[in-house]
Amino acid sequence: MNDDLDTCFDFAVVGNGLLGSSVARSLSELGARTLVLGAGEPESDSGEEQVYSSHADEARITRVADADSVRALLAAEAIAMYEDIQERSGMTFFTPCGFLAIAEGSQSDWFDSLRNSAQNADVRLVAKSGEDIESDHSLRLRESSMALFEQDSAGYIHPRKLIEANNSLTTSLGGVLLREQVVTISHVSGHSRLITRENKTVRAKKIVLATGAFTESLGIIPPNVVVRNNTYVLGRIGPDAAASLKRLPSVIFRSSDPEGCFYLLPPVNYPDGNTYIKIGHSEVGQPIENYHDIFSWFQGIGSEQVAQRLKELLANFFLDIDFLELKSFPCVTTHTPSGYPYIDWWREDCALLLGGNGFCAKSCLGIGEIAAEFFANGKWNKTYPRSLFSLD
Repeated sequence: MNDDLDTCFDFAVVGNGLLGSSVARSLSELGARTLVLGAGEPESDSGEEQVYSSHADEARITRVADADSVRALLAAEAIAMYEDIQERSGMTFFTPCGFLAIAEGSQSDWFDSLRNSAQNADVRLVAKSGEDIESDHSLRLRESSMALFEQDSAGYIHPRKLIEANNSLTTSLGGVLLREQVVTISHVSGHSRLITRENKTVRAKKIVLATGAFTESLGIIPPNVVVRNNTYVLGRIGPDAAASLKRLPSVIFRSSDPEGCFYLLPPVNYPDGNTYIKIGHSEVGQPIENYHDIFSWFQGIGSEQVAQRLKELLANFFLDIDFLELKSFPCVTTHTPSGYPYIDWWREDCALLLGGNGFCAKSCLGIGEIAAEFFANGKWNKTYPRSLFSLD
């Protein structure tokens, strides 16, 4: 490892999350000598201001159908890569259980946009009635409820496993993975010098910052980026309940009442040996002002008010399901003015790849490939304009 670090890398990717690991793999596939740096998951009781990652979870919804046509295309491009990445890495991170968009009340505009985006991406959606959904998945809905179902291209991804797959391919192509947090970046004699928390020093010709909500900790403040707090709830269920819900897809539920909107993941096995259903609020949370407040937020259990509402929604959504335990967790999302991630040069030797806007988990493989091509070769071969992803 030490001999590997003596070289001056073509690219150092700071941040080994979903976007960082994806762009590092793609840069390695383009032939760049690549180093990817990122600390492991912090210990919750350490008391130190460490970097937290919202990918430290077991499931994220993946789907093509989206109210935003560009987001739908980004998702379609990424999902088309899943099979190849899984096969080459030997790691399975995609569960194709399908996606169900459910609406109560007047949501015709939302359904129209989902249909249009899916059609543009050559993905088929199937209309279902509230009665169909109740009988198929043991859900409690109003008779007026309607839904659209996306099958083969949708379900959920395992974020940790996806990152592991990216890392495996990066190192197999000659890249280097250093599981340490970068604390200092400086420019010295035609290259950048990076120092880690463990006091290792590495050098690179160019840097890609995929540091998400914690970019400020490096003394870099990206323009017009807003970090927002979010809360989600995990509901623990027993084996019988999990078996009865084995056909449940990922869900996004829309209501005329904004507080009644949510996303939901089907039963997923977690590292503690239990099975949980995850629910979160579809609306964005409150802005967090600085890095220290982000750290404090991750040390807590999220918003008690939001958590209580989510617990009520979860309990009312299912027929005859008893939850053994309900507990809340904090997370954050990072937002840009355009609603798309920054893929741009911050300065001549330092690029930014950040701003997931709450949707990039499912699309990270494609976004990483786009970013790598742009950072390494200056190319943008996409139908959607680069201006959507620029700092200007």
